[in-house]
Order: sequence, then structure tokens, then C-alpha cells
Amino acid sequence: MGYPSLWQYKGRYVYLRLDRYPNLLGLFYLDGIFVDQNYDIAHSYFSEAAKQELPEAWLELGAIYGKGLGVEADRALSIEFYEKAAELGDVMADFNLGVIFINADGVPRDVDRGIKHLINAAELGHDEAKLVLLKLKEEHGFNVPTYVTVQ
Repeated sequence: MGYPSLWQYKGRYVYLRLDRYPNLLGLFYLDGIFVDQNYDIAHSYFSEAAKQELPEAWLELGAIYGKGLGVEADRALSIEFYEKAAELGDVMADFNLGVIFINADGVPRDVDRGIKHLINAAELGHDEAKLVLLKLKEEHGFNVPTYVTVQ
């Protein structure tokens, strides 16, 4: 796959050497930054970045399949990709998995698994994960570690 290096943005040309950053190119195409939005091209760049074991690429592939952006929505594949991203240390992937399992979003509800992912995200500094955990504790009595606090 070739990597364009000259981009036009707001009537100006910008030179970006992106041959080592296929994930960034994927984001450009996913969000229509510098280029027309194109989910197929974004998917290609994220897939290439995933071969480099970039957690952000696995996260974006999870979102693409979870939302059905240019592909048929596939919650099982989305979860598989989020789990790979979480395994590689992506905090947002842990948060997303926690929400998916607690809300039973396309999967059977699994509160223990959801809380496990939210705790991982909270331990990595994800403030929204901390808030969700505290809400689960206060409103539903779920067992949440006492060290989870919001500052």
C-alpha cells in the first residue's frame, strides 16, 4: 500500500511523511481529515497498522465493526478487536469492553467481565471508567475496589 505524503488542507499543501504511521492515515480517512471520508481505505490502513501490533489500530477496527462503518456490523469481531487492543494496553478498549458487557450491547450481560475491564481502564487513569464504576457501586451495589475514586 502506498503512502501519500503531500496533503491539501484548507487550500494549503502539507507535507507529512506517514510511511511509518498507517494508523494515522486510517484516522484521516475515517474522519475525513485532509481527505474525503472513506471507510474502506480507513479499514485498509488500520488493518495494516494492526499487523504492527498497534493497539490504536485494533481499537479503531473494533469501532468500525461495532458501528458497521463500511462493513457489516459484527459485534463478535468488534469485541475480538477491542480485546486485542486491551491486551496491548489500550485504555479506551478496556472502557468500551466494560460498557459493552455491562449494557449487554449485542452480547449477553456479563457484569463481572464488564467490571474487570472498567477496573483495568480506571487503573490506567480513565476517569469516565472510574465514574461508571462508582455509579455501579452506588446505584446497584456492585463490588468495586475501594481504591477507585474520582479526584
